[in-house]
Amino acid sequence: MPFYRFFLNTLLYAAITIVGVGISSSLVAYGFSRLRWRGRDTLFYVMLSTLLIPFFATLIPLFVLYKKFHMVGWYLPLEIPTFFGSSVFSTFLLRQFFMTIPEALSDAARVDGANEFYIYSRIILPWRSRLWRQWSCSSSYTAGTITSAPDLHQQPGVVPLSLGWA
Repeated sequence: MPFYRFFLNTLLYAAITIVGVGISSSLVAYGFSRLRWRGRDTLFYVMLSTLLIPFFATLIPLFVLYKKFHMVGWYLPLEIPTFFGSSVFSTFLLRQFFMTIPEALSDAARVDGANEFYIYSRIILPWRSRLWRQWSCSSSYTAGTITSAPDLHQQPGVVPLSLGWA
């Protein structure tokens, strides 16, 4: 396989991962940091405890699931999890950052008639720009260096550079 194909696959994985994790992790982190609901902290700790599960323990169940949904051999098995909060660390990092933003900003927007999505998109997200640079670099690095997951459910033409030259 040519170098350029592997390189384009890596760029595709990295771009979709940055967008997917950025959307899902920031939405979930906003819910955990700003919204008050019963069981919020318990669910957050359960989500955080999934970091203790080794990635290799989930490979075979994921492969069976992707096989059942006929997704083996596509880009989808590597990209769909990024849109459903697969990056627990990014969610944790963003939650901690959102908790440092003064609550008075959100309260002032609520008094002016803003709904939660407006507060999230127009007030909270612009503060994320400092964290965004560090987080997007680490997400793209992770997406570009995946070597274990594509072995199980990818065809030879859709693997990233790190696996194509291995």
